[in-house]
Amino acid sequence: VLVNGTLKSTGTWTSGIPTNIIVNSSVNGTFEYTLVASDGAGASVQDSVILTVTASGMDPGIIATIVIVSIAAGIVALLGIAFMLKRRGKTKPRKKE
Repeated sequence: VLVNGTLKSTGTWTSGIPTNIIVNSSVNGTFEYTLVASDGAGASVQDSVILTVTASGMDPGIIATIVIVSIAAGIVALLGIAFMLKRRGKTKPRKKE
């Protein structure tokens, strides 16, 4: 098995028996996987597959920004509530006449 022309693995194969290649790539890009099979008489055959890996879901940068903004908003809200409670405690109740 070659990936983008670089040999990645070798092994034996029996005709009629399916073979699997595990593709574990978290890197975005386009990859060409080529399988080459040869026999004892020197004959060979090959086939290639193009695999394109693209990101799915949200970008980690966006997620981090959302988390930071949410934390900041929470802190501002808590400070606002604390300020209001402190201010409310300073007001003196009015005397009834």
